[in-house]
Amino acid sequence: MVWMSRVQGAVTHSELASERQERERERERERERERERERERERIRGSVQEKKRKEKKRNSLAWERRCGGEVEGTRERKREFMIIC
Repeated sequence: MVWMSRVQGAVTHSELASERQERERERERERERERERERERERIRGSVQEKKRKEKKRNSLAWERRCGGEVEGTRERKREFMIIC
């Protein structure tokens, strides 16, 4: 009758092991949620960068059409040309 010698409230090795496994599973779930949040942030960041790139290209093409073609040179020269146009 070994079970009678146990102190009331004592925890067995298997109970400790199952609690440890549950904590580990919870940590893994939290890591997976964090990875998912990071993937979502990357997706949003990528779409914002793509939108900015398209906007910049659209603006560039608009003034080139309006002013009669592409301007060679530096960004400052292009800016001056845009003002003249």
